[in-house]
Parts: sequence; structure tokens; C-alpha cells
Amino acid sequence: MLHAIWQEVLDILSAVPYYLPGTQITIGIVIFLAILTYFRGRLGFLLFFIIVTVLIATSFFSAGDFYSMTFERVIAGVLLGGVILFIDLYFLVTTFADWR
Repeated sequence: MLHAIWQEVLDILSAVPYYLPGTQITIGIVIFLAILTYFRGRLGFLLFFIIVTVLIATSFFSAGDFYSMTFERVIAGVLLGGVILFIDLYFLVTTFADWR
């Protein structure tokens, strides 16, 4: 069962590139985030992980509605969601703590 859950995690993560916008928009976003990270530090990381969260959620929900998802996919989504939530909250708190 653990193998099936990790396989679903890999399936969710491997489907993320399919939900990226066009190449030019992606390059523009990466350049913007790099500049923002250089000047504001943690704010750039926060926005980066928010974008990653949206892409992972889109990849997770691409399997259909909740009633057609397998138990392993739901557990994989909960694991990924918990990790991403922790990372987002960490950068949110540190961004507001360092705000000048």
C-alpha cells in the first residue's frame, strides 16, 4: 500500500509540468520571481511556493471528482498538501516577521 501511495505522489508531481502556462509566460514568471527574490528575499520564495501549490492542486484535481479518486490518490494528496501547507505557512510567517 505504501508503494501505491508513493506512486500516486510521483504521478501527481510528474503531471505538474502539463499545467504550466506557455513558455514565454513561464520564463517571464521565473525572471520576475528571481528579481523579487533578489530584492525582497523571502517574499519571492513565498510567491514561488504559492505558484507551486496551485500547480500541484491542479494536478491533483485533474483525476476527476472526489468520488472517482482512489484511496491512494487521496492519501497522496493529503501528504503533499500537508507538506506544501507547512512550507507556505513558514514563508508567510517569516515574510511578515521580516517586513520593514
